[in-house]
Amino acid sequence: MKSEKITEHPDHHHDEHQLMALLTRVSQLDLNAIQRASSVSLDWNYIYETACLLGVAPLFYHHLRNLRPVDLQDTPLMESFKTQYHLVMANNLYFGHELDKMAEKFFGHGIPCIGLKGIVLAREIYPSIALRPMFDIDILVKEEDLHAVGAIVRELGYQPLKNERPDKVQKYQYHTHYIKDSAAPVILEVHWSLGEKNRYGIDESGIWASAQKSPYGTYLEMSNDDTILYLSLHFFKHFLFKRLSWLCDIHEWIQQKEIHWDRVVERARSQSIATFLACTLIILERFYQMTIPVRPGEILHIGPVRKRILDWYLGEYDMFHPMVKNSWHIKRLFAFSCIDRMSDRLRFTWDVLRRDLE
Repeated sequence: MKSEKITEHPDHHHDEHQLMALLTRVSQLDLNAIQRASSVSLDWNYIYETACLLGVAPLFYHHLRNLRPVDLQDTPLMESFKTQYHLVMANNLYFGHELDKMAEKFFGHGIPCIGLKGIVLAREIYPSIALRPMFDIDILVKEEDLHAVGAIVRELGYQPLKNERPDKVQKYQYHTHYIKDSAAPVILEVHWSLGEKNRYGIDESGIWASAQKSPYGTYLEMSNDDTILYLSLHFFKHFLFKRLSWLCDIHEWIQQKEIHWDRVVERARSQSIATFLACTLIILERFYQMTIPVRPGEILHIGPVRKRILDWYLGEYDMFHPMVKNSWHIKRLFAFSCIDRMSDRLRFTWDVLRRDLE
């Protein structure tokens, strides 16, 4: 899939978007470019609202409190940025405590678990735990441990969300939700797979075999290569209501970790998630004006019709596009176009239609 320039909607907030793109990172922060971008007249209300919506307000505050833009410094809006930073810090410290307590209980019962996304990334690649907002705790466990996991999390005060049956794995289901309904509620998402079996070929056994002990707790972490694959899958799967923080996660993981790109591409192809990896890397290169060691077009061949559809989505839903409720057809066509093989696309579509009819 070539990464040629695509036609996008007119950018009515070009200067604001330019600054936000510069601020959405930890590594390779270009202070001179940020100073130039913040020296012009900017709509700071728009920047704040967009940053909150897309999950980067604490990260922006982390940078802006030191850069001290004249139009923002000592204003109520700067205080709002600061409030977001401290709210996320408090939330993440609480979530981290909950994850650690849970992982220790699992460990005591001989049950391994892998921490996913939010809290793991906040601890691993950000200079402060406050810089990466999250709304739930995600863990991966083995399917055979689900019953024991359910019993342990209930002991810790979590209950299954209404209408979910965590003790019974449904066809194509790959996670279930619990909630700790306290003064500070916590949503727990327990995965036994990382994707629907009728859509991908996720190699859970390979993920478990290469998982490593976390330096921050008794949970495990995926290997560097598996992490970049999972982050790419999650990011582009949810591209229609994405967050800038998810793209920042991927940028920082690539900048800070050693990635074996040949192995990543091979595993993406074997697990039928090459489209997700290729499209994510295209977006990453465009947004950060960077070059990835592997060319997206070499990861897989995308036919002209599917390429046109995906290019339309990339143009229609750029990184600053507001998260809106999309129609059934928009979402289903996107899901269909992301699947690598035609046979899998047809099977997935048939399953979706049958499920919706039921």
